[in-house]
Order: sequence, then C-alpha cells, then structure tokens
Amino acid sequence: MIALSLVQVEYCALMEGTDEVVWLKRFLNEIAHIEPKSIIVHCNNVHSVKMARNPIFHIQIKHIECHHFVQGKVLFKEVDIKNVPSTMSTSSHKAIRKNKV
Repeated sequence: MIALSLVQVEYCALMEGTDEVVWLKRFLNEIAHIEPKSIIVHCNNVHSVKMARNPIFHIQIKHIECHHFVQGKVLFKEVDIKNVPSTMSTSSHKAIRKNKV
C-alpha cells in the first residue's frame, strides 16, 4: 500500500497498534481470565485520533483500507484512543535525529 498522506500513514500505524492491543487483551483473557474494559492507545497525530473517534469522517477516509477496524474497536469500547502531543512523545526518529547532529 502506498500512503498518500502523513495522516494515512499515522492512521495505519494506529491500526497496527490497535490490532496488537486487541490481541494482547484476548491473550490475557485466555490465559488468566483477565478482561480489561478499555485499553488506552496513544497517538501523536490529532487528525488520526479524530478519525478514529468520529465515524462521520468515514467519507474522508474510505480510501484507507484499515479505517473500519479502528473505528469499530473504538465504537465497541475495546480501546480508547488518546492524543499525545508530539513534545511528550518519545519516538525513535527523534532520538535518531539527535544522534546524527
């Protein structure tokens, strides 16, 4: 898949993270019978968070293949998507950039 925008890349990364969290949640339930209510997934892209929370954005993101998955998990309260400002995020590309300078 070729991403057409940064928001699309961030949203698909959000989908990957959400998929991992849902898998871990089911795994915990199977081995220890622990079922967390809603797990918080952090994202540093405001537009991706808004798209995940609001199904009205369906028209604008219907070309993104992964949009149904994230919106469904938020709708059924399996995950909660929270925005983390970029200044607070500890992403690896910031660390790499600092090391190169």
